[in-house]
Amino acid sequence: MIQQSKSTIIGAVQFPVFTGERVYMRSCTKDLPADLSRWQPTVDQLLIDRPADTRIFLTLDQKVVPAGKTHRRPGAHIDGVWCNDAGGYVHKKKHCMGTSAREQTLVLASDVEGCVSLEGEYVWGGREFLGGSLSEDEIAGLQRVRMLPMVGYAGDASAWAHLPLVLPVETARTLIRINICEH
Repeated sequence: MIQQSKSTIIGAVQFPVFTGERVYMRSCTKDLPADLSRWQPTVDQLLIDRPADTRIFLTLDQKVVPAGKTHRRPGAHIDGVWCNDAGGYVHKKKHCMGTSAREQTLVLASDVEGCVSLEGEYVWGGREFLGGSLSEDEIAGLQRVRMLPMVGYAGDASAWAHLPLVLPVETARTLIRINICEH
């Protein structure tokens, strides 16, 4: 199956103070619950054109990344569509019921450069989703585009390939990931 991997720039984004906060795939709306209120300005900047009741799955990851490591999972991959029913990510061709949509937009932003967007067409190997990892053959023809710090990016959650970078020195890094449910 031919996939089109591309990202679009949303714009500049600011982050709250680093506290080591970590939240994984929390189901909520753009209008965040009280316990996440310090993140509201960041989410508003990333979802500027979306109504307050937009359904999202939110990941906040503030972590001190050791030198020579990636902040999150290593290797080229696509995230996929978050599906509560399946307890994780699935490829969009798999049916997903409940509060998850079969189509989702993925939004990523970080305060420190740590990822490249892989842009262009690639052939999905047709295997089981298995976490969305992509082989060197699958990404060989894709252009590597720097994802700048303090800038939000968006793409199709089931097609946008990206590659986390190894950080050369110990770094306190903040990453926000939002899966937007598109119905």
